[in-house]
Amino acid sequence: MRRGGWVPAVVLTALATVGLAACGDDADIPGRADVADSLPESVATVRSTSSGIEPAVVEVTSGEAVTFTNDDDVPHRLAAVDASFDTGIQEPGDSTLVVFGEPGTVEFEDTLDPARTGEVRVAASAQGS
Repeated sequence: MRRGGWVPAVVLTALATVGLAACGDDADIPGRADVADSLPESVATVRSTSSGIEPAVVEVTSGEAVTFTNDDDVPHRLAAVDASFDTGIQEPGDSTLVVFGEPGTVEFEDTLDPARTGEVRVAASAQGS
């Protein structure tokens, strides 16, 4: 867990993206294309499966995103121990994109099954952010 401060993270659910896309093309939603175009591409995927969290450890650079996906048959909810992100309850098939900011280690657990844990190791970017 990151000590000495909160690690900001941006959480965006795939469900919200799908919901906006269902409203029509990007021209129908002011700012929609700008928001989608500004999101970083996911560099890693963490999956909740019937056997646990896979992989349990991922490494990213500050500003990069991780996709958390529920590939199990039951709901899961992954949340950082330091409260810097929370996927909310993910039904089977749901995904959540999380952008990690500050360098450090972010430990997380499945709040619906706390024995399932993992961590995201965030390295400083080349720009030093």
